[in-house]
Amino acid sequence: MNHWINTDPTPRPSNAALVNTREALVGRARECERLRGRRVNLLAVDFVGQGDVDGAADVLNGVG
Repeated sequence: MNHWINTDPTPRPSNAALVNTREALVGRARECERLRGRRVNLLAVDFVGQGDVDGAADVLNGVG
């Protein structure tokens, strides 16, 4: 699942801090799963160190 805010010409870490929260990622992944009928198996984000991407992946994998 691609998950970022497009800010041409370059991405901004401050945006990643807002959209890479566990709640935002898990919510969007669940909605994607509902619409497509398939589990999300990849999270593509800008600035993986911002937010809680690892925590979201844990929740989606059933270990968090």
